[in-house]
Order: sequence, then C-alpha cells, then structure tokens
Amino acid sequence: MTTCARTRYAVLTIGEAAAYLGLTKSTVDSYRHRGRFPAEDGWRGRRPVWRPETLDAWQAGRVAAYRDRGYAPPAGI
Repeated sequence: MTTCARTRYAVLTIGEAAAYLGLTKSTVDSYRHRGRFPAEDGWRGRRPVWRPETLDAWQAGRVAAYRDRGYAPPAGI
C-alpha cells in the first residue's frame, strides 16, 4: 500500500488490490476488462490505483448481490 502525496490517502495498485480482496491479479484484470470492477480512483504514473474504501464498497455489493438472490456468498468474498 502506498500513500498518494497530493491527497494523503492510502492507495492500492492492481496487484495490491487483488491481494487485498483475496483475488488473483488475472481475476482483477478480467473483471476490469469486462467492466465488473470499480473504476480506478486515480493513477500513479501509468498504473491505476484504488482506495481501500472503494474496494470495500465493491466487495460489500458483491456479497449483497448473492444474498439478494438467496445464495450464500462463496468463500473469500
């Protein structure tokens, strides 16, 4: 996890975001390509970065979607 100097909040690169969510980097890449991953919160050079709060909200939405359909979310979500 790195800190954005301009705004002083913690940001995660794609690899760090994948680890934070318990996913592989290739899964995150696939979700991004299909439009199923949250938009980046900014860029660090040529790398997209996300705030942990953005990822937490996305993860909570995934869990809620499973529960709304009457299913238990898969392990790791």
